[in-house]
Amino acid sequence: MALFIEIKAADGTESRTRVEPGNNRFSVKSGDSYRIVDEATGLSPVNTSVKRLDNNLLVTGLESPGSGEPTRVELVEFYSVCSVGSPCQVEVQTAASASPVIVTSSS
Repeated sequence: MALFIEIKAADGTESRTRVEPGNNRFSVKSGDSYRIVDEATGLSPVNTSVKRLDNNLLVTGLESPGSGEPTRVELVEFYSVCSVGSPCQVEVQTAASASPVIVTSSS
């Protein structure tokens, strides 16, 4: 299983970066959307958890097979860069039959 963060920028451009074991930090840009997906399923890992940590958004519960090291994604300054006028969002969908959970800076 390989995990990736997919970023769709406010201007419509998309990028995909592999999430490595340990702490992965990404700078947030106003208006961007983020998804963390397993390459094999296209879904977020089942135990994915999202929480606020100061002005950052922290995604935990990600598995990195064989590493033995916890994997997490930190979106730096998510709650200070994003706003109602320039919203950002993180989408978590752990099952194909479930609706995605959308986290925004006003959530």
